[in-house]
Amino acid sequence: MPSDLRTFLKEWSASHPEEVHTIGREICVKWETTFVQAALDKKGRHPILIFRNSRNFQGERTPHPLITNLFASRRRSAASLGMEPRNVAAQYGERVAKKIAPIVIDKSAAPVKQTISKGGEVNLHRFPIVWHHETDPGPYITAGVVTTVDPDSGISNSSLQRCWVKAPNRTGLYLTPTSHNFRNMQKHWARGEDAPVAVWIGHHPAALLGAQVKVPYPEEHFSRMGGLLGEPLRLVASETFGEKLLVPADAEVVIEGVIPRERWEAEGPFGEFPRYSGPQLPNPVIEVSCVTHRKDAYWHDLSIGHLDATIPGIFPTEAAIYEAIRRIIPDVLNVRRAPYGHNVYVQIKNTRPGLAKDVILAALPVYPLVCKYIFVFDEDIDIFEDTQILWALGTRTQLDKDMVVVPGSTASPLDPSVPEYGVGTKGGFDCTKPAPPEPGLPPRFSPNLTIPDEIGQRLRLDDYVDKKKLDEIQEEEVYW
Repeated sequence: MPSDLRTFLKEWSASHPEEVHTIGREICVKWETTFVQAALDKKGRHPILIFRNSRNFQGERTPHPLITNLFASRRRSAASLGMEPRNVAAQYGERVAKKIAPIVIDKSAAPVKQTISKGGEVNLHRFPIVWHHETDPGPYITAGVVTTVDPDSGISNSSLQRCWVKAPNRTGLYLTPTSHNFRNMQKHWARGEDAPVAVWIGHHPAALLGAQVKVPYPEEHFSRMGGLLGEPLRLVASETFGEKLLVPADAEVVIEGVIPRERWEAEGPFGEFPRYSGPQLPNPVIEVSCVTHRKDAYWHDLSIGHLDATIPGIFPTEAAIYEAIRRIIPDVLNVRRAPYGHNVYVQIKNTRPGLAKDVILAALPVYPLVCKYIFVFDEDIDIFEDTQILWALGTRTQLDKDMVVVPGSTASPLDPSVPEYGVGTKGGFDCTKPAPPEPGLPPRFSPNLTIPDEIGQRLRLDDYVDKKKLDEIQEEEVYW
């Protein structure tokens, strides 16, 4: 059986039933589903949520279940790729490099072709498309992978990009000018034609994570998705454009249409990953010509401003930064990107003076709109433990010699602290102990507090503390 959203849900429900919550109580997708996620987030709980009785923003009941919070757990997201959550930076790059070419199947065998609506039958409001926050102008498709084609080579590009549902058959489309989809669109427009487009929703988590891989132009993403899936992605001809525009056969929903030539409309404001509302900008639109879906299709949503929407971008970022540093500094051990904001944590084996500063300068340009502050740590610091990060920052840095400041850098327009659009100050912090004066010697720095290893090998905590009572203790909030 090919891997898709349903195979993942079946496997995860069997192995982790406590992490899949099916909700039968009626709920409205305008702000109410976001409330549930935010309330769980405050409690540190991030289960998959399936709402089976939802109303759209107009108050009408929708026949399709809504699934969200799929990516809200780093552990779960890594497991969907067969990876360890703390080793994604190194493993992700290796997997996407092992491309597996997609295969094209007949329409009769494609689950996403079970229901087909064309022309006047198209009605996007039948799906539980979420209106996330007060500042948003309406419901948004947030887990839609937008696929376009380069008219010169016929090679497709796929990327997670948002669509504001403005009417039953029309959406806004947010395309950054640096994206390959924007480039494909402009090429079609230069030929005097509308740009073909498909937006597909609902697939195995590995397929969506593969859509986030940075590739050269023009290069398709479907083989990268196959590398993460460990099997060929099944494709099928679109209804509107045939084999000129292929779409995943095992998706839940596919929206087909065109991006009308030289047509711009206001789009946004909309929530962004730093947990602020982004600006309203002129963007193209999609005129929808056809919608195909499974009869009982799930509608997948990414909850913007919450963990659910950050991890799809975090994994490829960590991998790209790790590879960029490793090419020139083999002593890099691991990379972690913080879920909100623009902080990146790098773990190294500090073998020589100045190495941490070299790491900072190597990392900053990799994702210029994401990397703002680079923090570099020794191998004894677990960069996935915030208390250790703060400990090293507070005890291993002197700002006059350990801080790197780079003014006039490319900056993210999503950072509200940037004084000038697109230009700001970046930098990093050398949070490492001084390097050894010579190879093989210890650093000239106070030793960490430790317990002999043989003690941990000889004693067991359960022999001294009642495990049942220990599990009942409510975890204390940490304020330091």
